[in-house]
Amino acid sequence: GSRYFSMALVESCMDKDIPVLKYSQTDEFTYMAESMRNMETDSWLRSEVLPVLKSALPFGSYIGGDFARSGDLTTLVISQRISETERIGLCSIELRNMPFDQQLRIMRFILDNLDRVYGFSTDARGNGQMIAEILQQDYGSDLVNAVMISNNFYAEFMPLLKSRFESKELTIPYSPDVIDDFRLVTMVKGIPKIPDARTAEEGNRKRLRHGDTAVAECMV
Repeated sequence: GSRYFSMALVESCMDKDIPVLKYSQTDEFTYMAESMRNMETDSWLRSEVLPVLKSALPFGSYIGGDFARSGDLTTLVISQRISETERIGLCSIELRNMPFDQQLRIMRFILDNLDRVYGFSTDARGNGQMIAEILQQDYGSDLVNAVMISNNFYAEFMPLLKSRFESKELTIPYSPDVIDDFRLVTMVKGIPKIPDARTAEEGNRKRLRHGDTAVAECMV
């Protein structure tokens, strides 16, 4: 199939001042005591994430998430509502090899410390369903939307996302890896979707990506 997003289109809506906050852990981290895992995670949240959340504009934000436990990334996109249609990215958060409990802790931290969240739509396939359900129990299903990604989802929301790029109604972080995420979207039997292929992160071919930012942006 053909690539759905051109590089020029994606780059035209990118801003180098929007941060991509990355947090990866070792396999050993999973089996550390819970208190130690929480302490390390909280230290990263306070030093890296909280200052960005507190810099948000006063208009409110939307959050979109693509969930993974191992191999691929969990990507969280926070996009600020400027008008009924216009969005400006606050940041993207990329989690790699992160235990379920700490992923849930990070998502709760964001929801608790970000003013005026209009909605959090998150991937609820597979293991993501448990995370989405707990968040709905904690924050309500009106705020947290559990999305079962399917061909119907791609057929409806990828064209909407592309139209926002074309009309310059969104701004996303600049990153070669993020460009690769969008460039992975492929037309398959008339549907723009993420294929089974993976891309490698810049500078580390062992770290794979699966269009994670593109999926998260579809949720915003």
